[in-house]
Amino acid sequence: MNARPSRLPRILGLVLALLSTGCPLLGSSVSGDTKTGPDQTTLSPSDPIHRQRVKLFVGPKKRFDQVSVYHASLSIEMRAIRWKPPTGQGAPVLPWFRVRIIDEADGRLVEERTYVFENPRGADTLQFGGSPFYMDVTPEDEPPRFEATYVVEFERQGPPSEGPIDVTWLLGASGMAYGGEHLLVSLSYP
Repeated sequence: MNARPSRLPRILGLVLALLSTGCPLLGSSVSGDTKTGPDQTTLSPSDPIHRQRVKLFVGPKKRFDQVSVYHASLSIEMRAIRWKPPTGQGAPVLPWFRVRIIDEADGRLVEERTYVFENPRGADTLQFGGSPFYMDVTPEDEPPRFEATYVVEFERQGPPSEGPIDVTWLLGASGMAYGGEHLLVSLSYP
């Protein structure tokens, strides 16, 4: 009888080697997220734009972890947008309000939303119930860490519209990567 070596131990060894390395093909991934505290910004007709730079980082939490970042997103949660027209009078011009996210590296517009107030007496409060809107900022090449700086821009219509607009907002971010044990996702104001 001719005995051939079994291929089963060889195949099992290969499978175990792949499992122990956290092979992306087998779906080993980690995720993380973060949020900033609520912030408030007041926009007046004479000072209608507020810009806030924000740096997003997605990468390994431990110094020697190896990860490949395959997803990153930035979110803005608009808690409230309140318009206060001059006291005791209806406003002849109803203002608009816009929020934009711009990639600082290339000036590319990532996301834009515009809102128009509808009540000339200013009883308008645009409430969003804490629902954020998300911008996908995923890197194209699955790098071992992802860092980018964005500009969050709030703008309101200037004259002839009157009265301040108060904006309550917060930022969030999330990320996903192959490999590693923990993923660090952070937002900072450079």
